[in-house]
Formats: sequence, C-alpha cells, structure tokens
Amino acid sequence: MGWMTRLLGGSGRSDAQVQAQLVSAVRALPGVTDQDLLLRTDASGGGSLRGHVAVADAASFEQALAAFGRVLGRDGSRVAVYAVGRLPDGTVIGPTDVGFRSRPSGAELHERYS
Repeated sequence: MGWMTRLLGGSGRSDAQVQAQLVSAVRALPGVTDQDLLLRTDASGGGSLRGHVAVADAASFEQALAAFGRVLGRDGSRVAVYAVGRLPDGTVIGPTDVGFRSRPSGAELHERYS
C-alpha cells in the first residue's frame, strides 16, 4: 500500500493511482497544453507534487490547482504542492500569483475549490 492509501485511511488508492488521477484531471482542462507532474512520497507519510503545467493563462493554472485539490481531497494535508504554471511566453506563475502561499497543501486547495 502506498502512502496515500495510508494517509486516506485505507482508501484503496495506490501512489500510482493518485499520480494517474492527478495527470488525467489536469490534462482534461481546456487551457492546459502540457504537464510534467511528479508525485513523490516519503517514509513519514508526507509527499510533494512537483513539476510544471503549461497553460494558456493564469486562470488555467488556477483551474489546475483546483483539479489538484479535487484529486488530493481534504486528506491531502501532508502533500505540499510545488507545481508551477508556464505561460506561452515562458513566464512562470506560481500559487502565490493566485492567492496561495508558495507551497500550499492539497487540503488547502481542496478547501478553496470545493
């Protein structure tokens, strides 16, 4: 069983399933053109979501953050989100650009967008 399964109290989702759900949720968004997200876990039960999401605009990046929150859920409090958005002109935007602290948790994203 993966850390996410332990974190969610036996939800049955393996780390690989959570990773696939995150990627699928982001790819389905209309303003997203590419992504290279990686969910990492550690022995303490914590984790991080890292990488970039190529987006059309800041609103599309915020939609990606909302998708992260939906997938990670309220129980994603031990997952720090380090993902950033990359605009077509190469500008990088982060969670602080849409009102979050620099590394919001999955639970923070879930709370705002649920």
